[in-house]
Amino acid sequence: MSTENFKHPTISDVAALAGVSTATVSRVLGHSGYVSGTARARIEAAIAELDYRPSSVAQSLKQRRTNLVGVIVRDIHHPYYPTLVHGIETQAQEYGYSMILCNGMNDIDRETKYFDYLASRSADGIIIASGSFMQRHYDYLCQSRTPVVISNVDTYDAKIPSISSEAREGARLAGKHLVEAGYEKFAYICGPKDLSTAIVRRDGFIEGVGTSDVTVVYGESDVASGERAIEELKSVLGPGLGIAATNDQTAIGAMQAAQRLGYRVPDDIGFIGFDNIDTGQFTSPRLSTIDNNRHLVGMKSMQVLKNVIDKKGGPLHDAVRPVLVVRGSTQRYR
Repeated sequence: MSTENFKHPTISDVAALAGVSTATVSRVLGHSGYVSGTARARIEAAIAELDYRPSSVAQSLKQRRTNLVGVIVRDIHHPYYPTLVHGIETQAQEYGYSMILCNGMNDIDRETKYFDYLASRSADGIIIASGSFMQRHYDYLCQSRTPVVISNVDTYDAKIPSISSEAREGARLAGKHLVEAGYEKFAYICGPKDLSTAIVRRDGFIEGVGTSDVTVVYGESDVASGERAIEELKSVLGPGLGIAATNDQTAIGAMQAAQRLGYRVPDDIGFIGFDNIDTGQFTSPRLSTIDNNRHLVGMKSMQVLKNVIDKKGGPLHDAVRPVLVVRGSTQRYR
């Protein structure tokens, strides 16, 4: 079989088959300028017969847009991110954008390479779903010529468009809930000390319980660190203790470790997490948590990015309010 059969049809092929000029075909494809009904019909028939598809590269050069957005996440294996990314993708498709997803793996060099890759491929904009990325590359982002939005930040920054999930307020709700549930002493399992998200949530929780007498231990924001935290908290474990964790994974690990030691949840010790991942609904008892509406955070991130790309004066910052979700892990029977 001749390789000629595998050639992609060009605009010249369409014009030749329809018996018109390439300029006339361009007007039909671009929906601009006058084309008679007869000529338009012949061009549309030729396009169908040849199965012609306009070159996305050529269109990008003409429009100075690629209709591509890049998304960099800290670690796609973390259950927080799939729902957030789905929200971004949902809104991107509604705007007519395709999405390229990059997994930073919490690695500085990898994050930078992905950012440079997206910028060099002329992505119309980039959403970064990683607060640590903003910490590590702040000056780099401020100087970027490619539109950038930081998703799920804890603190507002006027220089970089962003979506806040109001983590401090969410953690405050968690602390207040444990007080209202009747717990009398408190502990907090925090994430890494160098992660701003972890510190913001820690401080919000302490504010929510209304006392600085909170035992704080630090970990890596995963199930294993939650289990290790219970060992560190042995001196304060006992009836009346309310424990909050930096995320649901950590809370689940801690709750299971406490149960293995014989403590009853929630009657002896109450546990509340953060993020409302699906796993929390299948623990025993089910885990109370803070829902930061990741899907909506993702959608709003894309909405703000479109405002930056279009430069039409739309809002460059937005926030999503967290919501308390009360389940069995804090519902004491007093």
